[in-house]
Amino acid sequence: MEELYAGAYDRFTIRLLDKIFLTFDRTNRLVIPNKLDWQEAGKAIARIGRAGRLQKQTLVRLTHDTLIALAAKRVGAILYTKNIKDFQKIQAHVPFRFLPLDRDDI
Repeated sequence: MEELYAGAYDRFTIRLLDKIFLTFDRTNRLVIPNKLDWQEAGKAIARIGRAGRLQKQTLVRLTHDTLIALAAKRVGAILYTKNIKDFQKIQAHVPFRFLPLDRDDI
């Protein structure tokens, strides 16, 4: 939800996201990274960094996506994303399922 809110610049979008958040919260459908997800994310980011010799700012950017991947894995969800490149990097170090979306899918 944080990334969606971060990209919401108008009141209409923010109100829509508030409704989505409340609906997901009431139906117990919010998947939030837990302490083990954070621990594994740190380890995964370290592996990604060693494997790709990436700059620290790139690894920081991958942290949120790694947490999303780990939370999806924990609940057995398939992650749908347009961010194929980053999630492929993560998938090389964290086994989880994701399906790429085309620009026209949403």
